[in-house]
Amino acid sequence: MHRDDKPALIALALLLTAILLLAAFEISSRHAPSYPPSQNDAAGIQQNEERDGGGTQNVQTDSMTDWLTVVLTGVATLISAIAVRLVNETLKTSRDASSAALDAVAVSREIGERQLRPYIVYDGASFHFDDGTHSVPPHVKVKARFRNAGISPAKVTSFSYSVYGPSDAGWTNKGTSWQQLRSTIGQNNTQSFEIQGITADKEYKYSWFSVGILVWYEGITGAQYEDSVWLLFDGEEMRQGFPDMGHALYRPDHLSPAP
Repeated sequence: MHRDDKPALIALALLLTAILLLAAFEISSRHAPSYPPSQNDAAGIQQNEERDGGGTQNVQTDSMTDWLTVVLTGVATLISAIAVRLVNETLKTSRDASSAALDAVAVSREIGERQLRPYIVYDGASFHFDDGTHSVPPHVKVKARFRNAGISPAKVTSFSYSVYGPSDAGWTNKGTSWQQLRSTIGQNNTQSFEIQGITADKEYKYSWFSVGILVWYEGITGAQYEDSVWLLFDGEEMRQGFPDMGHALYRPDHLSPAP
């Protein structure tokens, strides 16, 4: 028995006691002693007088019974109201406890899903220069490597990139691209994504540029996720960094942000 149920049970017990007392008084009034018909002789007259005296006492008893009935009815009504309130509070407490239990289950399920879901994280990058051809200008190719740090496989569905580089007017968008994929990255396995189109400047140099990469993937339950990384190239090495103001990841219109 929950301790919050005890007040309601006590109130119900008091209510039952009041009802039983009321019923007892009612039965007592119904079984009051009756007197035989009056007689014409002296003994009958004396008996009538005695009965009349007893009748007065019966009237007083009935009056007291009526008052007790009124009092007990009022007490019973008050106890009933208290009992109803206590029972309502007990039910509210039970509902709150049930709601808290459901919330705890939801939190536990969410924690379990987070523990079991895949996590695609940036794991490094490599690049090499291409002198190009007569039709293709010199450019640099970048390969960004991602690793599944989760404990369940990740099904990669697509990835995109956006390249920002210097120009006469400052930094400009050098190009964007989106590719649909169907590949799976197992636990602690890696996959590389190639970014092309980073061309040299007028002086045949590869100055500062940044690349924003966005990867979409699914878990074993079909839940959709996404992860991203920004890479900065200073002409000599590639490192992970943050986007400059105005730089944005490329997201096609048909792909909404994952929850």
